Parts: sequence; C-alpha cells; structure tokens
Amino acid sequence: MELNTAEQKYFSAFLSKLKPKEQGLLYLKRLSNGTIEPYFNTYIIGKVHLQGEKYWMQIFKNLTQVEIFEGNLEEMIEKQNETIKYIRKYCKD
Repeated sequence: MELNTAEQKYFSAFLSKLKPKEQGLLYLKRLSNGTIEPYFNTYIIGKVHLQGEKYWMQIFKNLTQVEIFEGNLEEMIEKQNETIKYIRKYCKD
C-alpha cells in the first residue's frame, strides 16, 4: 500500500513504539475514503485519516468505548500511546 508523507511519519512513529515481535503483527487496510484501518494480528485497532485538511483518528479506549480525536500530525503521534495500551491489554493471542 502506498502511503503519503504524513501516513509514513505516523506509522513509522507507531512501529517504533512497538516491541520487535509486535511490529510484524501490524497490518494496514485502506478504505475507499482514504482512511486507514490498522489491524494488530486480526484485531482492528482504530482508524486513521491523514489526507486532506482535516486529520482524525479513532482510538479504542476499551472494548466498549471509542474516542474520535482531531488534531495535527504531532498531536496524533502523541495519542498513539493510547492505542499501544489497548493492543497490549486486549489484543493478545
């Protein structure tokens, strides 16, 4: 999948926060509106939209709560830690 510059920076930062054995479990799927659905193993872990003028991401807080966060690329990279927490708590084999 081809990624734009913002997407490359976002997912490069995301991968750097994962343990080496976790890095190989990240898969990306692009939706028709340009949004990317990242999967960890077989678990969807949110959505990321880094195209156009409005950047946003969907963050799973737990199994029943979701947050939609809008901001610039740097702010979104800072919010990645919440997704990492979700992965480590809920996306175990």
